[in-house]
Amino acid sequence: MLRYLKPVIVVLGVVAPWAVPSGARAQTAFLEGRGGISAPTGEMARWVNAGPSFGAGLGLRLSRRLTLRADFDASFMEGERLERGGEAPGINLIHYVAGIETPLGGARSPISPLETSMSVFAGATTLEIEAFAIPHDRPQGGQVFILSENYFTAGAGFRAGYPLSRFLGVFVAARGYGVFADKEDTKILELLSDRAERFGTTWALPVAAGVRLQF
Repeated sequence: MLRYLKPVIVVLGVVAPWAVPSGARAQTAFLEGRGGISAPTGEMARWVNAGPSFGAGLGLRLSRRLTLRADFDASFMEGERLERGGEAPGINLIHYVAGIETPLGGARSPISPLETSMSVFAGATTLEIEAFAIPHDRPQGGQVFILSENYFTAGAGFRAGYPLSRFLGVFVAARGYGVFADKEDTKILELLSDRAERFGTTWALPVAAGVRLQF
């Protein structure tokens, strides 16, 4: 899991030094941890069910309206039942992206300290189809296949947070990852069944709750 965090940390480390204006005071940084559930959409939803999702985020506040952030999310979705019996292979999505976050609305109300924000981001997703065997009565029966490919990813997210103190807050967040997968890479799935279809570009929608530490 740590190997997927490295690209995110590198991006943040490279961009942060020149993103802060010269002479500016130290900006607020944060670290997030979150967990929830991720739902597949479109053609991918024919293969897998919603499954657990875990993520982490790093951020650097450049101004009151702009925060630079980098994120990692991992979703693990189990395969659907096949009409011939058995299950389709599970699919794992590992997202590592960087982008910006901006608050929504005006100043925070003293009555309701709820903080809301939206973010946009881009990066890459590792799509992993777990090992599966072709039924013996199908072409290439008995062979075992596995897929792990990287694709360009872009998306957006919404966050609502509640500060417990100056340094600690809780939040809920919904993020949408558009994964630009290649249908040619998933055509091996068609060997599982006459009704099976490959899939290409798809969306994953993790919804999570988490904790933010601010420094």
